[in-house]
Amino acid sequence: MGFYLCRRLVEEFPYLNEGDLSKLKAILSSRKHLFEISRTISLGDFLFLGKGEKQDRGGEKMNITSSAFEAVIAAVFLDGGLPKVELFLDRFFDPFFEQLREKRIKINDYKSEAQELFQKVWGMAPIYLVDEEHGPDHDKLFTVVMVGPNNNKLVEGRGRTKKDAEQTAAKLYIQQLFPDKNRMDFDAFFIEFSEKE
Repeated sequence: MGFYLCRRLVEEFPYLNEGDLSKLKAILSSRKHLFEISRTISLGDFLFLGKGEKQDRGGEKMNITSSAFEAVIAAVFLDGGLPKVELFLDRFFDPFFEQLREKRIKINDYKSEAQELFQKVWGMAPIYLVDEEHGPDHDKLFTVVMVGPNNNKLVEGRGRTKKDAEQTAAKLYIQQLFPDKNRMDFDAFFIEFSEKE
């Protein structure tokens, strides 16, 4: 899938620099995105799960269904080779590329953007510290604090994973600095697309 996305991104957006292409590739190949794709074909309904995982609704879990989607890609490759994989993936990624072109979506990697701002202003990267963890292991909620120079607490973000909480904190920090900045949220983009399917 990585090869497919690299080729498509370079073909579709030859004017983007390497950093922006890498950010887009990371978003399109993320577990979250693959999970949204797997939901459009109800992949979780076709998984053979153990009794405990069935009771725990494993077919609706991001890690399980996104991994299953990757396994389907591997099966298509083994059965029909790279040309069949590309046709298979086109079905799922064509609408995303079309919307990326139409809406000229900006890349929302807030953590990288916050780091660039920090480097310019303070000559350092922001520090993210886990402030709180709530909930059972399979359904935790993390609170992360973004710390700046002199250990000043700047903002805090929450998320189901540490990475999500860090992205939320970075997003809030950027919004504090640039409250009128017009950006499209990729999460909203994915939700909007999946609702259309």
